[in-house]
Amino acid sequence: MNILSVLYWLRSRFLEVLANEGIGACLRKGLLKLRSIALGDPSSLPFTLQSQSAQYEVWRKRHTVSPECLQRMRIAAGQMPAPPHITIVLVVSRIDEKRLRETIESLLAQTYPHWTLSVVGKVPRLRMVEHIINAYSETDSRIQPEEISEAERISDCILKGRLGEFVSFLSLDCYLAPEAMSSVITRFQECQDLDFLYADEDMVRENGEFVDPFFKPCWSPDLLIGMNYVGRFNVMRKQLLLEIGADWGDIANDGFYHLVLRVAEETNRIGRIPQVLCHCRMVDESSGIAADQPELDVTAQMKSLQDALNRRGESADVVCEGAGRFKAHYRVSRNPLVSIIIPTKDRWDMLRQCIESVESVTRYPSYEIVVVDNGSRTAEAKEYLNALSKKWIIHRFPGPFNFSEINNYGASKANGEFLLFLNDDTQVIAPDWMSAMVAQAQRAGVGAVGAKLLYPSGMIQHAGVVIGIRGVAGHAFRHLRGDTQHYRGLPDTLRNCSAVTAACMLMSAKIFSEIEGFDGHLKVEYNDVDLCLRLIRAGYRIIYTPDALLIHYENASRKGGRCQEDESFFLARWGASLRQGDPYYHPELTTSREDWSLKV
Repeated sequence: MNILSVLYWLRSRFLEVLANEGIGACLRKGLLKLRSIALGDPSSLPFTLQSQSAQYEVWRKRHTVSPECLQRMRIAAGQMPAPPHITIVLVVSRIDEKRLRETIESLLAQTYPHWTLSVVGKVPRLRMVEHIINAYSETDSRIQPEEISEAERISDCILKGRLGEFVSFLSLDCYLAPEAMSSVITRFQECQDLDFLYADEDMVRENGEFVDPFFKPCWSPDLLIGMNYVGRFNVMRKQLLLEIGADWGDIANDGFYHLVLRVAEETNRIGRIPQVLCHCRMVDESSGIAADQPELDVTAQMKSLQDALNRRGESADVVCEGAGRFKAHYRVSRNPLVSIIIPTKDRWDMLRQCIESVESVTRYPSYEIVVVDNGSRTAEAKEYLNALSKKWIIHRFPGPFNFSEINNYGASKANGEFLLFLNDDTQVIAPDWMSAMVAQAQRAGVGAVGAKLLYPSGMIQHAGVVIGIRGVAGHAFRHLRGDTQHYRGLPDTLRNCSAVTAACMLMSAKIFSEIEGFDGHLKVEYNDVDLCLRLIRAGYRIIYTPDALLIHYENASRKGGRCQEDESFFLARWGASLRQGDPYYHPELTTSREDWSLKV
């Protein structure tokens, strides 16, 4: 719990009661509230300050499908004139009779009945649980074991069999919500161009408590490189599986990672079902590790990822960063010239700190600094800029402040193959920050790359931008601790975003010219978000990398509130996109805060 958030909330409640009921009531209620918080009563806190577990408990009560609704799903499925068939592949990678029964029971409880289950595994393992599978298959012909000899692969076994129109893969240590298959078929029928679907999931403790939900983004190919976020339950068209052929990798040991990476190379018609349809059993409650994670072969997962990068021609080396977490260290090609464009006015001390940090910390060898002075007036600033001009390029851009036009002018004077837009109130603290950004910007299809920015206090200032937050856009994880894990480690994971801040943003000069730079109509705010959304519309990806780490003294060199003119212009252009929601966020996450907590 963030103690500053608690104090801020108590302050607001104190003022509210003071205004309505007087000082006596205010003190009495304040003491009672502090006492209940000290005693650990979560109900005494507002929803936004409760633990994630407490939030999720409330969320589940509101969103669990009622028995009446499940019955209507069963009736609808039974009345379908030509229901598509689903082949479910359950891989038995280890022996656990209790969990095998629970997983099969969850399939028998499905509201969609048109499926068959193929329980696959090596002969010795299946022989140890064949009494369970045989007992189920005797009462339900949809359930069949598939023994695999040492010379066979699971893919060979399945492809030889009779597949349904759709094929679903399920881990032994997961079980499905009753509405899972109905939701999948409904989504495929609504979006008939989709080839592959995945869904949200949560964890289940030994006592049956549901915790740690993962409300997933829409298709995020770069996030997939850091983790198999698609998860342990997915469904694909049979045709896609046949196109992949027998190249599934070692799915019993790598948790379907190789297969999902192959899917990403065959199609981009990949969809998300924004519902918690899969429950994963937790074995290590101190770390939150799922029951099957200790069984997965890290070497096999790393090999699956490295093979995928090699197939794609990506120059990168894979390292493991924990259970199911990986990092691909991309290598820079040719060390192209980077032009660092820094707008400034009068705050020569901030500018000096920024430039000195670039010069003293940066390992990347090929860059130039282009300072655009927006009419500095103080003698100290003029003196520093004159001294700086002996080493770096200084351009004058007098007139009213217009962030877009200042940066466009700087870009027009730059010589670099890449442009790095950098605020003068930033300070470099990671030596490989520029290398990390260039390595991403050199990849095919990447439009812009953003950095992880921290306040001087160590709190997160920027870890990507989410559109729709507070009506327009907000920074992901702002004001949360920068040295702490948050929401599946996303602040510390390279991933796709809808936008990144131009306080530190790198992109190809060619692409910048192609989309005609920043829009001069957006003089103060949302110019970077607008640029990123135009890049996405042009077919490019936006990437956030935590390996580029800087301090941002936000608004230190320029004070000011929200610009209503910019906000109105942005909403007029992108209102439809905001209403649709950020594809790299989730409709069940809040849009009133930046902490990635649940919606209330």
